[in-house]
Amino acid sequence: MRCLSTVRVKTTENDWTEYLSKKKFISQKSFLAKLLGCTTKTIENKLKKLISLGLVKEKLESFWDVDGNESKYTIYIFPYDEDGSFKWVNKKLLEYLVYTRNNQGVRIFLYLYNKFAWKGSEYIFTVEEIKKALGYAESTKSADSLIKATLESLKAEGLIDFEEITQYSEVGSKTIPVKRKKLNNVVKELSEEKLATLDEKK
Repeated sequence: MRCLSTVRVKTTENDWTEYLSKKKFISQKSFLAKLLGCTTKTIENKLKKLISLGLVKEKLESFWDVDGNESKYTIYIFPYDEDGSFKWVNKKLLEYLVYTRNNQGVRIFLYLYNKFAWKGSEYIFTVEEIKKALGYAESTKSADSLIKATLESLKAEGLIDFEEITQYSEVGSKTIPVKRKKLNNVVKELSEEKLATLDEKK
């Protein structure tokens, strides 16, 4: 939900509040459902679950216009911590992924986006790791080619950059080479060229 048009306000010197109006949430449910590959009903149920867990707060808040007139709106308040577990994703970037990728492609990109945000270019991964993160069984070999093709496609478009490396692991008394991938970059914003492409696809 944080990919939607949330608003951040500074409430004290060291404290921020981030919120999304219920009206904005309703208007963008379809986009979020498409992004996650589920129904809008599932989105509503997940929001209720987040509220019940205390991860999102629902509140009736007062707002005043320039003439001092008060209006009340239901808002959803998110935890905000610059150094916390949540990471911002540019909305235009997400829209581009939704319009140009299937659900699994979006999930793979966001998985790497999050890893790069925390570990930077030191992050090393394997196809097997991504397969597990997507919920595939280890025996599902068909997922390997899908993941590899998606990685190459994202790289070719300049959305991510990685290189093939070889590391060595000790297995019993033997040292065996293991092929892995080193993540060099994940974009945070779209280029002007891709922004133009996004406008054409809408």
